[in-house]
Amino acid sequence: MRKFYTILLTLFTVTSVAVAQPAMTGKGYIDNKLTEVDANSTCQGNRTLTPEIYAIYDDVHFQHPSTVTCPFWYVFGTTENYSWWKWELNGQEFDTPEVEYGLEHPNYIKVTVGNDNGDTGSDSIWFDVKDHFEYDSIMLEVDENGHSSIFMKFSPQEVFAVTILRSDNHTDWQLVAGFHNWHGEPVPENGEIQLSDQDVEFNNDEQWTYNFNILDTCRYTSIDINIPGMFLATIQENDEWMLDMKTTINQFGPLNDFEYVYVVYTIDQYGQRHHFTDENGPVVLQQNATSWTIPGPHVDPYYQVGVALVHEDGSYEILSLSKKVENPLLDPTGIEEDSQAFMVYPNPAQGRFTVEGTGKLMISNMFGQTILNKEIDGKTTIELPQGLYFVKLGGETRKIVVE
Repeated sequence: MRKFYTILLTLFTVTSVAVAQPAMTGKGYIDNKLTEVDANSTCQGNRTLTPEIYAIYDDVHFQHPSTVTCPFWYVFGTTENYSWWKWELNGQEFDTPEVEYGLEHPNYIKVTVGNDNGDTGSDSIWFDVKDHFEYDSIMLEVDENGHSSIFMKFSPQEVFAVTILRSDNHTDWQLVAGFHNWHGEPVPENGEIQLSDQDVEFNNDEQWTYNFNILDTCRYTSIDINIPGMFLATIQENDEWMLDMKTTINQFGPLNDFEYVYVVYTIDQYGQRHHFTDENGPVVLQQNATSWTIPGPHVDPYYQVGVALVHEDGSYEILSLSKKVENPLLDPTGIEEDSQAFMVYPNPAQGRFTVEGTGKLMISNMFGQTILNKEIDGKTTIELPQGLYFVKLGGETRKIVVE
């Protein structure tokens, strides 16, 4: 979704403190303070007015900045009242400008002013408007005890405050945690938030949706996202085993008219997550689904279901993961014994590690997303950002931590 923010252009009346000719007395603004100043000149039409473009934020003025953190603009004059003014942004004249995040950098703004005496003047600057703020990732996962583990990553220099709420009915919201760079608990310097909500749990009777509100450093731009969690269990009916799925979406419908889907995963003996697939591909269930019949024996010992938000282009983004449940139809004959057919070292690694072996190498992250897929023969050096990864070569998988 593209967001637009209005640049406010205001012309404040200010007159110069130092005027050679006798003049009338009026009121104007100098350094944001109302002051008695000279308001007219006997030399009509022969003077050059000198307006100044300022960036102003929380009563702090920045004259001719190169980078604008928060795109609010004001004009302060150093001479008498202006009768007219004209604004230009990147060579285009405008009256009430709207500036979109994502403007090409840098940008050029100019103001031309005039008074009733025929005096004119102008001011101009080059500047960059702060880019649109986006979080890096948000993930909620229900642990084996039914508690929510929350993982969040963003650019800390962009964030002023983060608030996390929860609700079991989409109406009444309770505060879970908050972070800000005001006072008290600061926004983490590395931009990573990891916490476990021990006060409530997902069970057969209670499910929860979490709300994340991120306020940026301008204190007026926020990202508001709801993340439904899921309670997952296995049940047996009429000699069939099923996954029993419960979310607040099942009971109260989707939030804000968004569309969600449920993605079925299995988890292998090494802890790696895989999409469960049938003849039609990965199994993805509609948001009104409350159960799914397990089709038969499977080699992986656990099931897990992800709640995903559907985007306009039809793709989906995993927002939360249920707790993992044991596979009631485990096929132990398909489980391969661990061997040393290939090696991964060092583990944990400091940004870089080596995979030694021959065959098709596949590396995926903790969310089951494949980030590398290629053939290797011998030693291969891999460089990845901090996180937990699964390295698969042939039919074997290793888990590695990159610090």
